[in-house]
Amino acid sequence: MFLVVLFLSGIVLYSLNPTHYWFMPKCPIKVLTGLSCPGCGIQRAIHALLHGHLYESIQYNYYLIYSLPYASAFVFLWLMPERVIMEESHVNQLLAIYGNRLPIESLEIVKKKLMTMNYGIASIKMAQFKDPTMALILSAIVGTLGVDRFYIGDTGLGVGKLLTCGGAYIWWLIDIFMIQDATKRKNLELLLMC
Repeated sequence: MFLVVLFLSGIVLYSLNPTHYWFMPKCPIKVLTGLSCPGCGIQRAIHALLHGHLYESIQYNYYLIYSLPYASAFVFLWLMPERVIMEESHVNQLLAIYGNRLPIESLEIVKKKLMTMNYGIASIKMAQFKDPTMALILSAIVGTLGVDRFYIGDTGLGVGKLLTCGGAYIWWLIDIFMIQDATKRKNLELLLMC
C-alpha cells in the first residue's frame, strides 16, 4: 500500500508543477508564519528532481537531496522481510564490532539471538549500544550529577544521584567501578527486547 501511494504521488508530482496549481498543498508553517521550515520546497524539489534538474532541486530544498540516501535505506530495510536468518559470518562480524559493549558471559545468548534476526535490523540496534568507556569517563567527571546514569538510560538512578550529589560521593565512587558493567547489561537488554 505504501509503495502504491508513493508511486501515485510521484506521478502527480512529475505531471503537475506545484508552483502552477493552486490545489497543491502549501506548507502550513510558511502560510501561517511566513517562515521557511526544513520541509519547505520539497514538492518543487521533487518535481525538479523527477525531471532531472538536480541543481534546481537543490535550490528548492537541499535537505531533501541529503536525506534521500537515508530515506532509501529506511524504505529498503522496511520492505525487507523481518525474519531472514543471518549467516554465521555476519553474526561474527557484529560480535567483533560490538562485542566489547556486551557482557562477556552473555555472548552465546547474543549469538543465538542474532542468528534469528535480520542483519540490517541487528546492525541498527547494535549501533545504538552505549559505549562502556564513555560511561566510565562520564562517571569519573560528572558522575556526581548522575550524567553517567542518564547516558545509559537509568533515568531514575540519574535523578537520585543528581539530588543526593552522587550519594554524598559514595555512590559516585562505587559507580566508577560498576558503571561499565551496568552499561553492558543495558546494551544486552536493548538487544534482547527486539
